[in-house]
Amino acid sequence: MSPWSAFPFVRITFALIGGILTAYYWEGLSCVVVSSLLGGVLLTYVLIMLGVPYTKFLVWSPWLGFCGLGGIFLIGCLCWCTHEVRQDPKHLTHWSAHVEAYEAIALEDAHERLDRSRVVVFVRRARIQGKWKSVQGKVQVSWPKDIALRVQYGDIVRIQGQPWAVQTSRNPHIFDYAKFLSFSQIYHQQSIVNEEVIIVTHQTPNPVKELSFRVLRYCQSLLAQRIHDPEVRAVILALVLGQKDTLTAKISEVYARSGTMHVLAVSGLHVGIIYWILCFLLVPLKYMSRFRLLASSMALLVLWFYAFVTGLSPSVLRATTMFTFMVMASVWSRKTNGYNTLSISAFLLLLWNPTFLFSVGFQLSYLAVLGISYLQPRIYKWMVIGNWFFDKLWLLTSVSLSAQLGTAPLSMYYFHQFPTYFVIANWVVVPAAFAIVCLGLLVLATSFWPSLSTATAWLLEKVVLGTNLWVEGTQKLPYSLIEAIYLSTYGALLLYGLLTLLLTFLHTKRMKYLIATSILAIFLSLRAAQVSLSQQTQCKVIFYSVGRHQVITFIKGQRSTLWVDRRFQVNSPKYAYHIQPSQMALGITSTDTYRLDEVIQQQAFPMQSWCGMKVAVWKGKKFIFLNKEIKNLPRLSYKIHTDFLVIEENAVTTLRPLLERFEIGTLVIGTSNYSSLAQRLQQEAKEYGLCSHYLSQQGALTVAW
Repeated sequence: MSPWSAFPFVRITFALIGGILTAYYWEGLSCVVVSSLLGGVLLTYVLIMLGVPYTKFLVWSPWLGFCGLGGIFLIGCLCWCTHEVRQDPKHLTHWSAHVEAYEAIALEDAHERLDRSRVVVFVRRARIQGKWKSVQGKVQVSWPKDIALRVQYGDIVRIQGQPWAVQTSRNPHIFDYAKFLSFSQIYHQQSIVNEEVIIVTHQTPNPVKELSFRVLRYCQSLLAQRIHDPEVRAVILALVLGQKDTLTAKISEVYARSGTMHVLAVSGLHVGIIYWILCFLLVPLKYMSRFRLLASSMALLVLWFYAFVTGLSPSVLRATTMFTFMVMASVWSRKTNGYNTLSISAFLLLLWNPTFLFSVGFQLSYLAVLGISYLQPRIYKWMVIGNWFFDKLWLLTSVSLSAQLGTAPLSMYYFHQFPTYFVIANWVVVPAAFAIVCLGLLVLATSFWPSLSTATAWLLEKVVLGTNLWVEGTQKLPYSLIEAIYLSTYGALLLYGLLTLLLTFLHTKRMKYLIATSILAIFLSLRAAQVSLSQQTQCKVIFYSVGRHQVITFIKGQRSTLWVDRRFQVNSPKYAYHIQPSQMALGITSTDTYRLDEVIQQQAFPMQSWCGMKVAVWKGKKFIFLNKEIKNLPRLSYKIHTDFLVIEENAVTTLRPLLERFEIGTLVIGTSNYSSLAQRLQQEAKEYGLCSHYLSQQGALTVAW
């Protein structure tokens, strides 16, 4: 018998995932084609089932299995196709350019982020050319934090103005926020002021969700009354209720650098703690056969309500679904297979919302559980410890190691760092998380008894303070974090392939898997050497698209020279978001940063000022920069060749004088120009047959030679 026979839902879930990925990367896939293929597969399956005698069924059973998996694959394709809402003629995508105002319903309570508040609303109708029409679609609306506007779930708001399409990433290797929002079917944004929005009325779209938001608001207000330290309160809100709005950048960074950020995101750990508390409270009922079903139903009801209150994140849904199957199996006295249960939960969640597959929380959650399920028992057997305390410490260590091993490639791919002391940090943080959740829920449960609730809150505050001190001390240890790790999608998949082959060899002890592991390891090493060699010999220039700023980097080998205007701050979030990812991907080890008006004073870089223009020659390429300082173009007896001519700050209004004086290889229109002027210059360049690049519209320009 094949070892796969014991895991039917693993095969089924992989087939569904394959269908979703195929539909996602093959954008031309039509729902009609997929539906037709699905109908054909199902019809063939039924005909085979009806036409094959029982004696020949075993001969046909493998083909039936493949046919069934093909049907699941096509169902995955169909799920993705039907999930794409922009195909609807009423979708906002087809009308946003003509919208004057729109009426929408809030799908959540407003979130406070840094200096702004934001909320996702669902548009129900829009005013187009003076008439209200039925239009649908989600919009992410934001406004300054100092505006006294409180939008809650179910509020009907009327907003003036036109939502704009979410812009795709303009610079290389940065986080694609537009793609991230598209997985939630959000394709439009709008920034408003107080006068542009009116709360018309309130309507309850979903009574259960409305109740969960009310409970959440009550719990937040109660914890705000009992916990006075804002940093401590932020950790408690994140850990107990999944609300991370009030977390400061300092706290988030400390937990991330220590490898304990997972406790601040409500996930399977927190759901497991809730389930343990419920089991403890419902123990008397479970021993009574008549009340066993009642106890299990109450446990599931509380678990799912907690999932609603904490926002129904993919990791919470995964854990809650798994516990649901476990509870149902225990009621019917059935044994559960952990891998099948994990696969069933993934199958149902992806069937409901296929975009979960691209959620970081979903991916990390399932890989962590998979790592713990397979690796933890094997790692725990490495040592047999007689002492109870050290045995539990080793148990916790084995869980941390297995979870980290399962998620390490993916964590490095998304977050570009690896905490080296994650085991030490989790020795305290995981038990502390258990205590914090229990104490936090006790504070809320005893709110009717103020003295007990206040005393519990005091103890809770001390536990969180101690946990914060431990985490902060851990991340201050030398070499606590390996930073600037760049891992491509291809590299992450190869690492998981290497890990899978190695574990397969250790499980089967077959030489063919060892040979395959060795070949893949050699290939990875050669690939790393090839990337390192290419980085040491690279020669590039990148013109970045960063708002109204002028930012250019000259890269030779693993060193870069960065030019920025006087308004751009290198230690700002803009640098971390727009510039740093590409520097990291290109293997840059050192960067010299200069202001544009200071470059001329640097002897190391060949740049001169000529007739109000800045002229530079670098690695055989000539660059001419024009900005508002130029008053009159020089008179020339012959045309000067330049590889790149950069126009910034509305330096010219037409290209004709430039074409009379310069032979231009590439015209770069910077982001500091007015958009109307930049578009006019780009159109003029097209008429003259000149190669041009408008940074605001086309994104960053990368040139390598």
